[in-house]
Amino acid sequence: MKNNTVYTITFHSVLNHGAVLQAYALQAYLRTLNYNPVIVNYTPPYFINQVLRPAKGIGKTILKYRRLYLFKKFSKQHLATSTRHISEKKLAKLPFAHAAICGSDQIWNKHLTNGAPDKAYYLSFIKKGTKKLAYGASAGGHTLDNSEQETLDLLKDFDAIGVRENHLCDNLKKQFAMKNVQMVSDPSLLISNYNNIMDHSKTPGSKYIVSYEVSSDTTRAEYSKYLKKIQELTKLPTYHIGDKFLETADHNILAISPSQWLSLISSAEYVVTNSFHGTMFSMNFKKKFAFIKHIEEEKNARTMSLLKRIHLEKKAVTTTEHPSEILNNYSTEELQKFIQESQIFLISALTKNEK
Repeated sequence: MKNNTVYTITFHSVLNHGAVLQAYALQAYLRTLNYNPVIVNYTPPYFINQVLRPAKGIGKTILKYRRLYLFKKFSKQHLATSTRHISEKKLAKLPFAHAAICGSDQIWNKHLTNGAPDKAYYLSFIKKGTKKLAYGASAGGHTLDNSEQETLDLLKDFDAIGVRENHLCDNLKKQFAMKNVQMVSDPSLLISNYNNIMDHSKTPGSKYIVSYEVSSDTTRAEYSKYLKKIQELTKLPTYHIGDKFLETADHNILAISPSQWLSLISSAEYVVTNSFHGTMFSMNFKKKFAFIKHIEEEKNARTMSLLKRIHLEKKAVTTTEHPSEILNNYSTEELQKFIQESQIFLISALTKNEK
């Protein structure tokens, strides 16, 4: 009997709506291909500490734990995960599978994995005979270098490597002469229908702007000023769904589940964001939107790589520009082509050498 199990390993258990939803999307897409996806429930100590430690202040801590409850509830309902593993060594006990996919998200950004590459996110634990793939893997605004030889050696054993940013694709191809590398879309774009997991209980019944911002205090202040211009231009109320309170917004809805977050974006008249996944879902739902660039240029790299690839750089604006760009329609033709290429890449990698 054919083994159709496909392991995926990513940042599925962090308190970030985009991270959780991209994990769901890859799972959902693999099911349309008649595979049995299992998200490897890898929660190393550095992530456990990050998720469970109190925030600064009682109010922020209460908000964090309310969000944690909502995220855990979503994951229990919608993510098919393995038993929990807290170390790379214990991952080796996982049964044989057809394939294993690392990605998406910034799994190769060592600044997010306790300051050093985590070999589990390079599939070090996978048994020989299981296909090793990367899909949408990212190092954020960074690239890999010669100091990471051990993880580079692991990548040489991959059957196919799909990365999320063009600069990482060039890095692996040109600096390390890897031939099986391709830039692919974020998994959140592999599917377009999220209706079965949406929760409309927090969604307004009339037209509104949705704001989703994740940034430093300095960038947030500039973002807030730009949002004020958009409010004046559109005459619509703003619902902010970021991690922190935004004074400019008419309504701050911070303790929401991934399902409620999705609904608020999908039903908005306009989306204002400086987030990678805020941008991905805006385009997926064909929303009029503007990506507000961060002051720290490195934080724009992930989003700009995709926007340049599909010729939509004009949707990225600085806070000094006129806000009229958000009113403009845009073509998704190049985006759809890119998604199709990404789907073909993944299907080909999963079925290669099958009889």
